[in-house]
Amino acid sequence: METAPVVREWISARNAELTAFDSHFHFDRSCKATKVGSIEALVGHTVGPMPEVPVRVNGGIAVFCDPPNYPKECSC
Repeated sequence: METAPVVREWISARNAELTAFDSHFHFDRSCKATKVGSIEALVGHTVGPMPEVPVRVNGGIAVFCDPPNYPKECSC
């Protein structure tokens, strides 16, 4: 089932931009894989093929998987 062209047509016809919120991303492992060290550096970083239908991610919930990578302080 090929749905991406239909979605692209819908977006194009409405001059719309799809937005999303990433409800669970592995911040520590993403930084390790991309070789970046901060959330600011990770934002906008792309790895792998671009999606057929572009989506702007507006935010997310960072998950720390590996205890050695847990934050030492909270800048709250």
